[in-house]
Amino acid sequence: MPGNSFAYQGDALNRLMETLTPAQRAAAILPAPPHELVIQVQRAGASFPGVAIAALGEASQEAARRLLDAVFSCYPEPNRREAFACIDANGGIGALHVAVYASTASTRT
Repeated sequence: MPGNSFAYQGDALNRLMETLTPAQRAAAILPAPPHELVIQVQRAGASFPGVAIAALGEASQEAARRLLDAVFSCYPEPNRREAFACIDANGGIGALHVAVYASTASTRT
């Protein structure tokens, strides 16, 4: 879509979703996001919504790496390195989960 500043990241997500099996895709698509005020850092071993990247095949894991790279691409290189270092220090990309939320249209009157 012209003028969409996040099209590059959205395209990377779409490429990841295309690599998922139907069951993985169903697990990754959640009905609605949690309210931002209830999102908390979780402890190791906690249950996360979506599909675990570690459970995905090699092609899907590579697509997930490209998605992270796309998401972090708008940050300065030192910040990107720090973000990836934090992910690596907390179990690597395999410890992450991917979840997308089905669109919920709101009507304004």
